[in-house]
Amino acid sequence: MEAFGPVNTVMPYYNLDEALELAPKGRGSLVGSLFTRDDAVAREVALGVASYHGRLLLINRISAKESTGHGSPLPPLVNGGPGRADGGEELGGIRSDTIHVRLTCKEKTRRATPEGGIPQGVEAWSVDVRNQEDATVAAYTILTLVKRRLAAD
Repeated sequence: MEAFGPVNTVMPYYNLDEALELAPKGRGSLVGSLFTRDDAVAREVALGVASYHGRLLLINRISAKESTGHGSPLPPLVNGGPGRADGGEELGGIRSDTIHVRLTCKEKTRRATPEGGIPQGVEAWSVDVRNQEDATVAAYTILTLVKRRLAAD
């Protein structure tokens, strides 16, 4: 049985070598995440577990400030690691029928600027994905963190 949905498995390990040994035992997932401040660890983990995940999200101290999470579906990405999720491709894949995507900015929200920080805001985009028959196949909202423009003095 495969757990599906917003599910996270947390397992203890003694060191990085043991963590890399445990990774294949899960038989793959749609997305794997690693949060580390050590780029060498990120590289080692990526090389050790990439073949077991549809994609990897690697976050460090710098990228964490701007990350919106696992991101949006992209047609070239294969779901679920080797043999998982029927080897499906997101949004039908790049070798499938034509899809059309319409993005509409729904809302812009200012965020408080941290002292000495960069002025930021969040934009909410409505996404409508349609197939070659003009039928909606996906509809969702994407949140993006953006640098705010300052008004001229």
